Amino acid sequence: ERLEAGLRLVRKQLIDHADAEIRRLVSEEKRLGFDDLLLEMRDALAREGSGRRLAEGIRRRFPVALIDEFQDTDPTQERIFSRIYDDREDAGERGETAEGRSALYIVGDPKQAIFKFRGADIFAYLTAQQGTDSRLNLGNNYRSTPGLVEACNAIFDAPLAFAIPEIEFKPAKPGRDGSVRFSIDGETPPPMNFWLLADQANVSNARKVAANRTADDIIHLLNSAREGKAKIGDKPLEASEIAVLVPTKANGRMVAKELRRRGGRCVEIDDSSIFESREAGQVYRLLLALANRGRQDFRRAALAGDVFGLDNEDLLALIEEDDYWSHWAERFDDWNSDWREKGVGAMLRKIIGAQMKHWPEVKRETSAEIGKTGTDADEIQDGTGNLLNTPDGP
Repeated sequence: ERLEAGLRLVRKQLIDHADAEIRRLVSEEKRLGFDDLLLEMRDALAREGSGRRLAEGIRRRFPVALIDEFQDTDPTQERIFSRIYDDREDAGERGETAEGRSALYIVGDPKQAIFKFRGADIFAYLTAQQGTDSRLNLGNNYRSTPGLVEACNAIFDAPLAFAIPEIEFKPAKPGRDGSVRFSIDGETPPPMNFWLLADQANVSNARKVAANRTADDIIHLLNSAREGKAKIGDKPLEASEIAVLVPTKANGRMVAKELRRRGGRCVEIDDSSIFESREAGQVYRLLLALANRGRQDFRRAALAGDVFGLDNEDLLALIEEDDYWSHWAERFDDWNSDWREKGVGAMLRKIIGAQMKHWPEVKRETSAEIGKTGTDADEIQDGTGNLLNTPDGP
């Protein structure tokens, strides 16, 4: 117990020291990121005298503010807005009535804050909620079918449904009339189903089973739609009307993999940066090789990427066969010229286009991820100047 207590103390001291050191470096180098700006504003508002004047100045310029999706707010942002718009003390000193004061309206759902999107903190939301003068609730749900609304009400209308007493569950009323419904063979399936996987040896196995069953269900629904059996209203169900919500990116990739294995196509959406992806890493190695013309090791590393489709024998031949290496060296020289004359985007499209002609279908599907919607060569180009520190080309 003493060891654990000592480790906790050391961890806290390390975190405090790191935080102070980062703040010192930021101040000395005059480099402020988004989080730094928030911390500076929070500290400025907390200062005696000047903080109060700053808040009053902001209120005069923006007497009324409305913040949507407030459940995504973190504690620092909550403190900033609370300090600016909690002007009851100042208004009292000036003898103003409530009608003459500023106002802050917040719109949000605390139940969504438990997912911690963008650093959200459920307790920051609850703190702000407790300081409000009045609250309004949306009673009707216009997004979901009546059956699904009723199913959710049945599940969550229970004591401490969300574990935190301050998060209440208020049953919703269906906003739709239910005239447009989902049906299979003319029958309306249950709005919500549960799969019990208690017979699995461990959680990992259960996740694989869930991914497989989800993919099977989706393919079955799409096949039924093609046969005119699965419909929304009078229209056949479309793939774009199916979504899979998962708790982690890994779960999502697992489902996507199973769908593709069955011949299905899907789009993965998450909040990760394109520069953290496998494809971006391979493009980076390619650009690094092109920007450093004398580095053969960089070129070999680039050629190991999916886009070129080289197997182990091909990669060995790069080292042992001069003619084979010369062939690729000439292509690198051509790509260097394209980069200088036409730009990095045109060069990448040329490379990918040329290689796709020689790929087997399985490699085409894997490597085509580079060209996914919203993450094509033009978008990757935006970061290459800083990435390689070669804004004018190789």
